[in-house]
Amino acid sequence: MTLSASSPFPASFRFFRRLPGCWLPVVLAALSGATAATTLSPVVVSVTRDARSADRSTIPISVLTRADIEQAPAGQIQSLLATLPGISHSRAGGLGGQLVMRGMNSNDPRMVLVLDGDRFRGRNTLEYNLLDPSGIERIEVIRGPASALYGADAMNGVVNVITRRARGDASRDGFTLIPRLASLAYASAENLRAGRAELEGVGNGIDLLLGLGIRHAGDFRSPAGSIANSDFRTAEFTARAGYAPDAQQRWELSARLARVEAGRPGGIGGAPGLPWSEVRESPIRENHFRIGYQHHQAVPWADRIELSLYRRSLDTARTGTTRRAGNGRYARNHSFVIGPVVWGGKLLVGTPWTQGRSHWGMDFYHEAREGSELASWRGHGHAPPTSSTPRTRISRAASQLNAGLFFHHDQPLFSAHQLSLGARYDWIRTRTGSTPAPDEDARTRAAFAGRTAASDRALTASGGLILQPLSSLQLVGNLATAFRAPATFEKFGASRVGTRITEPNPALAPERSITAEAGLRLRWPTLQGNLTAFDSRYRQLIALADSGPQVRQRQNIARAGMRGLELDGIWQIQTPLSLRFNASRARGARHDTGQPLPHVPPLNGLLSLRHQSAGYSLEARLKWSLAKRRIDPARETRSAGYGIVSLYGGLELARVHPALKPFRLVLGIENLADKRYAHPATVADLRYPASPSNPLLEPGRSLVLNLVGTP
Repeated sequence: MTLSASSPFPASFRFFRRLPGCWLPVVLAALSGATAATTLSPVVVSVTRDARSADRSTIPISVLTRADIEQAPAGQIQSLLATLPGISHSRAGGLGGQLVMRGMNSNDPRMVLVLDGDRFRGRNTLEYNLLDPSGIERIEVIRGPASALYGADAMNGVVNVITRRARGDASRDGFTLIPRLASLAYASAENLRAGRAELEGVGNGIDLLLGLGIRHAGDFRSPAGSIANSDFRTAEFTARAGYAPDAQQRWELSARLARVEAGRPGGIGGAPGLPWSEVRESPIRENHFRIGYQHHQAVPWADRIELSLYRRSLDTARTGTTRRAGNGRYARNHSFVIGPVVWGGKLLVGTPWTQGRSHWGMDFYHEAREGSELASWRGHGHAPPTSSTPRTRISRAASQLNAGLFFHHDQPLFSAHQLSLGARYDWIRTRTGSTPAPDEDARTRAAFAGRTAASDRALTASGGLILQPLSSLQLVGNLATAFRAPATFEKFGASRVGTRITEPNPALAPERSITAEAGLRLRWPTLQGNLTAFDSRYRQLIALADSGPQVRQRQNIARAGMRGLELDGIWQIQTPLSLRFNASRARGARHDTGQPLPHVPPLNGLLSLRHQSAGYSLEARLKWSLAKRRIDPARETRSAGYGIVSLYGGLELARVHPALKPFRLVLGIENLADKRYAHPATVADLRYPASPSNPLLEPGRSLVLNLVGTP
């Protein structure tokens, strides 16, 4: 069988014909798939809000397992997610950065982060910084629109992070607590030292896992030298306790307390870096509490009922110093973002039919922000400040309530085909306080007059079809609508920087999109391959625009399109040897001007050759990207292509000594050739000269170690 980039996909994707190397692993696998010995297992996911095989979902889904997470002990999960097709990492520091999924940056909330099935909402630029990879069991990703399941902001994808819980038979008599070392990690590029200790208990229907994770890192080293202000420190305490009175029910309580201090040496919020700009989160604090309940086989018409309620609070202190080139003047700000405090929850119900299955439910969140406060200083050179402004509230309090109802149904057609239909209705109410901030001028107060509340409604739908002409072949199609609700700061954000004013816009409408996908899935005993083409059309994009001299306002200004192709798969060459591969490309433009959308990665991907045997593993990994030539010259520059080789090895320490049986050692060298490069999706400030922090370079050669405790 030969794969073609032009069929069954539309003419808009024919430029992929020029890339035959992308299909080479699949073609080679096709020639030898019948001779290999090991059969690949199906993958079961829950990101679809109903546990199922990924092959029975029409939407593209990728998974990072616990073994994937342990292989490279990154200080951040963004780098781990960037190993998946269609996802890139727009770096902003040793810890910070945003995800770029299908060409769109998560700094604008067009993707949803979910923690253990509930929305992880608060600060979309900073949320991933709060998650310690050592406390994560698994990550599931929907690539593409999912508003019909998750509602607002699920335009380009959903990232579902599943945290660790106690393992073992909780139904056994007697409860036992066992302390253990979960992991110790080190990376030389940033002198990262990380560890996690756990207290695990099971028995008498109870499962309990307490965890404490710490990460400390200095400034990371690039091939151009150390990147100042890229250090970070984090501490995370987690507790997850469950009680199962019988085999059908389970109650769960969980808590997270996290603290993060980190610098932003470049990228979004940090560009252009020192000596012109120095930005730090000092600190971010998070408190997160959740209660959940599951009941299986509850009533004849529902074989699964799931309830949850959570509260999350987040506070951020941020310091920033900017210097003007030429005159030596500086401005130092210390801002305090108070909140948000988010209450949320859900009800999910699964209903089996004689043929087919439905799942339906509702969810909500209420986000309250008390407003931001700012203290500032002005000075010259390195002298003490010559003027200062005391800590003052600079924005009004605001809140947003989002409630949604959804229904999804999967219907088998004939023998192996399947039709999937979904719909969701969302209602969003956004409010701001009537009390002005102390520094509001007359124009801003007039803009607020009589416009302190706004409502939005959205109906989204999805339809998907799986055709299976052969047991080893699936043809998949999807059509879905999605939307992004304007956040509180977008509708009612008002600020003044010098003489420049940002006005509120309560009439701001939601962004909307429609996406068509066509896919092909191969499922041979020793090969799993997926090829997905997508075409997304966006309207009413939200952006800051000039509304008068020295006045800006967020407005719905444009239509845009994004199209692309994603390939991924695994080929079990022989029993111990496997090849993983992925490649993706996206291409976007504004429809009103024809201008390319900025910071869309060029064709890029990953190749990984892994030898897995009893007690040890070896892996060679190539991360690659072609040169970026299609750019928005007002916001980005061209970039060179690259190929980054990393090597990893794993050893079960029981092979060294029986007393070390609970531990496994992972050793690796990342960026083996110490290649100097910046990811094409990383944002730079073109008003300043190019430097190692503008755009921010990726880390250089790094020795990584991870000692993993196994149950």
